[in-house]
Amino acid sequence: MKRLYLGLLSFVFLAIMLFGGFIAQASHGSSDKNCDDFSSKQEVMDFWYEHGYNAENDPSDLDRDNDGLPCEVNSGEWDSYVADKEDTNNNNTDEDGQTNDQDEATADGEEGGELPDTASNHITMVIVGAFIMAAGALLFIRRKVRA
Repeated sequence: MKRLYLGLLSFVFLAIMLFGGFIAQASHGSSDKNCDDFSSKQEVMDFWYEHGYNAENDPSDLDRDNDGLPCEVNSGEWDSYVADKEDTNNNNTDEDGQTNDQDEATADGEEGGELPDTASNHITMVIVGAFIMAAGALLFIRRKVRA
């Protein structure tokens, strides 16, 4: 009976760990990008700039050499790209100093843009750990009572 109970407990533990791994993989999903996913440096820089990534914030790990630039983009290309983006943003401002996009968003009752998906499965792993700890405590107490 002990072997059956231990085997069943082991199976449940492995199933939970496997299921938790699938949840972790599903939560990161298709938002994870690699340098191979982009056809040009322009696409890489667009993605990097639009998501507000930098050397300290790179969840897709596009900056493998930690130089603050994605996918082997050199600093000259990046500086030129940012300058073009800033010029474009300055040209879209009206006399109040607000961009046209902000005026449209304010008229619609919206403020700011869409927040990034930063949810994680940490709470799931905490719950799984609590169940495992409770099962271990139950086995420990049961053993003490029998002894």
